[in-house]
Amino acid sequence: MAVTYGLDKDAKNRAKHDWSLADFSAITAAIVYPAKKVKDEVRYKIVGRIGAVMVSAIITRRGDDVRVISLRNASRKERRDYAS
Repeated sequence: MAVTYGLDKDAKNRAKHDWSLADFSAITAAIVYPAKKVKDEVRYKIVGRIGAVMVSAIITRRGDDVRVISLRNASRKERRDYAS
């Protein structure tokens, strides 16, 4: 299983959220939530930690690979839900 992402999307994510999509591989202690279906593609929200920082990622499966769509700091609600 490989982690993939688009280079253009990675640049946009870095500019908007200060996280590279490549950092997804460093997430630990994660909880997976179903997110939504977009154009016949099921997406999942991952909430976990990279070091001491709580993060939220949106991913999908593409064959055997995990495609990272977004990675950002977790919202207050996501941090609260994670803790409960």
